[in-house]
Amino acid sequence: MTEEYDTFNKGLSIAALVLGILGIVAFSTGLSFIFSILAIVFAALCMKNKQGIRELAIAGLVLGIIGLAVWLLLVVFVVGLLGIMLLFFSI
Repeated sequence: MTEEYDTFNKGLSIAALVLGILGIVAFSTGLSFIFSILAIVFAALCMKNKQGIRELAIAGLVLGIIGLAVWLLLVVFVVGLLGIMLLFFSI
């Protein structure tokens, strides 16, 4: 039960992988959120339309999800830290 992928149009799968990597590398910036969302969207489109290299699309999807999770953890940490500063230091 193998699925045939059109490997001629590799752009979406490569873009998903590159954006997933950028989403992890730039986790401390606001761009990480954008890169990770785009990686997830491009990987989903690639797998839905059966275009590109499937393994690259899966790697881009996983990296996009990890990048998004790391970014969300950073946001929660910063918001919690600001809350503690407001509570204890009355800024």
